Amino acid sequence: MACEKKFRQEIDELKGQIKRMQENERKEKRKLAEEDAIKKISKMEEKIAELSKNLATQKQVLYVFRGTCIYFKNIHNCSKYWTL
Repeated sequence: MACEKKFRQEIDELKGQIKRMQENERKEKRKLAEEDAIKKISKMEEKIAELSKNLATQKQVLYVFRGTCIYFKNIHNCSKYWTL
């Protein structure tokens, strides 16, 4: 009887260890998924910043280009340069 009680106690302890290990594994997976999501968000934010920078540069070039065409149209009357 005492031996059986001891074995049941050991089994219960092992079951508790297994549950704790499974819970730790779930927490670790969640943590890795969060880290992965944070990395993806960071990459997307960098991409947005890069695209915004490119857009600003293109707007400047377009503004300069349009200004040049207006200059040719108004001052020199060169309609072949008018592309607006």
